[in-house]
Amino acid sequence: MHAAPLSRRLIILLLCAGIAAMFAGSFAHRLSNPSLIKSVASRQAGQASSTPQQGMGKNMDPHVMEKVSDLMSALKANPNDFSTRMALAEVFMEAQDPSSAILHLQKATEIRPESHEAHYILGVLRYELDLFEESAQSFERALKLEEDPGTMFNLGIIYHEHLNRGEEALALFQRVAASAKAPQELRDRAKAMAREQK
Repeated sequence: MHAAPLSRRLIILLLCAGIAAMFAGSFAHRLSNPSLIKSVASRQAGQASSTPQQGMGKNMDPHVMEKVSDLMSALKANPNDFSTRMALAEVFMEAQDPSSAILHLQKATEIRPESHEAHYILGVLRYELDLFEESAQSFERALKLEEDPGTMFNLGIIYHEHLNRGEEALALFQRVAASAKAPQELRDRAKAMAREQK
């Protein structure tokens, strides 16, 4: 069974809201609130600019280009700096360039494979590009690092909606519904998804 057509749109909106919540906690760790919750519980992602820009070059806002230039200079000095990679990913997300953001997040996960946040955000961006198998892999890695209800919920959504792994999705939704760490709204959504699985 598939969720109502509203679900995909709501998931993407929640992903964006989630990304916004993730980056709020710290400079290096700031994405938002998950539904494909874009959020790791405490982080906020950069908000998209009011005028979406695509890619580098002439179409990119001059302020964004300046940030990218400064960060790329820092990266030249230390290509394995996790914080710089995460900051570049955030800037590219703000510039509506998820492919470039993904490149820096992939490098960040190589530099610091124990970073729940980097895997989480990578999962969100891959989901937005309809890379569902890769997105699930990122969330699976994040879940091994931290028993986060948002990660469980997102992985459940991908299993249920896109990978035909209903039993695993049900188990994840049930875990979220029973989690004291999950906000009530998320527990309620997980209960609704679990009912749909049965």
